[in-house]
Amino acid sequence: MRSILFVGVVLGACSFRPPTGAGPDGGGDDTIDAEFPIDAPDAAPGAARKRRITIDPAQVTGNHTQFPVWVVIDGAIGDRALPDGRDIFFTRPDGSPIPYERQRWDQDSDHLEAWVRIDLSDTAPTELDLRYGDAGLAHPQAPPEVFANGYAAVWHLESTTTIPDATGAVNGTPSELAPSHGVTGSLGRGIQFDGGTGTIAFANPLAGNAPHTISLWVRQTGTTDNDALIVLGTPSCGRSRWLHSRYNAATVAMGFYCNDWPNPGQNIIDAGPTLLHWVYDGTFSRLYRNGALVAGPQPHNTATQVDTQGPTGHLGWAPGAWGPSMGAHAMMDEVRIARVVRTADYIATEHRSQQAPSTFYSVGAEQAAP
Repeated sequence: MRSILFVGVVLGACSFRPPTGAGPDGGGDDTIDAEFPIDAPDAAPGAARKRRITIDPAQVTGNHTQFPVWVVIDGAIGDRALPDGRDIFFTRPDGSPIPYERQRWDQDSDHLEAWVRIDLSDTAPTELDLRYGDAGLAHPQAPPEVFANGYAAVWHLESTTTIPDATGAVNGTPSELAPSHGVTGSLGRGIQFDGGTGTIAFANPLAGNAPHTISLWVRQTGTTDNDALIVLGTPSCGRSRWLHSRYNAATVAMGFYCNDWPNPGQNIIDAGPTLLHWVYDGTFSRLYRNGALVAGPQPHNTATQVDTQGPTGHLGWAPGAWGPSMGAHAMMDEVRIARVVRTADYIATEHRSQQAPSTFYSVGAEQAAP
């Protein structure tokens, strides 16, 4: 066995039925009743192993259902897990399956990245098991179920050639992006936009005055251009939604085209990896930076009617109708669009989970898995 153990958490999904019931953040319960095929054993008897993951309630603010946890584990399972990772999966302590997505597994470096969906409590530890060693026991990945709680699109941005949406609904189409634009991101890999017209186009999942939570990790470099992180809809008054890392000044900006919030007073240039959340509740906009509501005039009242229209959106660049020089000079990672209003508690917990997974939870010793 390797003696080095470092952990982070990523939670993923399994092909389960859509959740039922409604939780405080727009989700339902975390039950799964689909049947999972069990293949004939392909490992020696007794080869199955598990490690208990315990999420610290002190790292959780509020209680959350169907929460995607980021899991990163190094130097812990490579001696037993298979090279293709098909034996790696997650369960509750009682052995019942939970949705997960393996974002990356490298047996040579013994490095695992995954997303796991679990209910979180701020009063008691949350426990789950990482299992491996016998692929015949594993249940399949199901990314759409990991991100079933209100998400319209989730792009991990692990590649510059294919841009899958973890929900399975809004895959992106890259344009003018080379392999060299793929870089180390905040959560695994990300894409470095260079200020040109390189972009990722996608089908716009938002319409009318519907609420949203748009979030992403960004590492902004110096520029005097207007850097578009995400735009969607039609570039006319009230018909668009846009988020910039710089807009006419060294500050994050956002708006709906003509009724905008151009200066929340948040300069992220050369600030390192930064998690942004733009929350719109149908009337007001709020901006969160690294899990905290930013200072200044909050919330920002939307002065005129929002009626988002148009079939497309873009990451990392905006067409000319939004204005000149809109290519982002920024690394972008883990871009999400949700059709629900995320609470301050949810956003704070999400930042802790993703920014420092090794303190969000602890990982126990290896055990034989029945």
